[in-house]
Amino acid sequence: MRKTQREVVIAYIGLLLAVAATACTPILIRISEGAMSPFATIFNRVWIVVLILGLWNLGSFLKSQLTSSRPLGAGFGSRPPLLLLGLICTALPCQLFWAWSLTKTSVANSEVLHSFTPVFTTLIGWLFLQQSFDRLFLLGILITVGGSILLVGNDYSTAPEKLIGDALALISALFWALYLILSKRIQSQMEPIEIVGYISFGSAILMSILLYFIGTDGPIFPDSLNDWLIEFVLGALSILSQVLILRSMKVFSPGLVATVLLLNPIVTALLAYLIFSEFLSFLDCLAMFIVITGIYLTSLGKVKQKNRHLSELD
Repeated sequence: MRKTQREVVIAYIGLLLAVAATACTPILIRISEGAMSPFATIFNRVWIVVLILGLWNLGSFLKSQLTSSRPLGAGFGSRPPLLLLGLICTALPCQLFWAWSLTKTSVANSEVLHSFTPVFTTLIGWLFLQQSFDRLFLLGILITVGGSILLVGNDYSTAPEKLIGDALALISALFWALYLILSKRIQSQMEPIEIVGYISFGSAILMSILLYFIGTDGPIFPDSLNDWLIEFVLGALSILSQVLILRSMKVFSPGLVATVLLLNPIVTALLAYLIFSEFLSFLDCLAMFIVITGIYLTSLGKVKQKNRHLSELD
């Protein structure tokens, strides 16, 4: 179905707002990790999202009951449990690995490597969805890998632990790519706010089980009003960014959405410099530019769909 110009403009505006929300997220996570572990931070974040959406849905339900006689179960319908389970199993690891990486590497490094998502979405399409790619894609892959080696190698000689943090950020990018691809498949069956609600509820349950068995260093819950405020802001930003990203994928492909989100590392690096005084050397800036350029070229590479039944993923 052909999208109108108005839908495209609204989708782009939503994506830019999502960029602003997601760019602030690693900064707030880093601040939160000053008082709690990465697992505790994500645990509180997902439960706060569930609380916010639960109150919002309760208000919407009560309003609908006052204006209509619709039975309680009429608004739920049938849910695709396998796709939802897949989304939960990709969204939660993405958050955990990303938050973990922020404890071992710089915010700028983590955000740049987390932005490898377009490379992974295209590779997954080629390997598993019968897609092919052209020379521009291959060139983008080579440039991205070269930039990442420069970015990681610049720190590896003096701080080996950062290599682990960089690897964790890359793993989070892989899970984020899988999340975007699965989200595209479920768009026609559920509304974005519903998807976020189910994912957050499932993630909160899994996090509770995980913390029960493995525990965590430090407190599980914030112990000050300021820490609680940071967690609530993280929850609100999570809802805003996820809903806007999911809505935009009704108009754009996962690869294009991931490409627009490449603005995140630039904004986040500037915020990290201003707030945490993270030093960015010339080589760091050059490596970041090379990586982002490579990812952009990769996303521009022509991907040919051989299977018409999977055309909605393009």
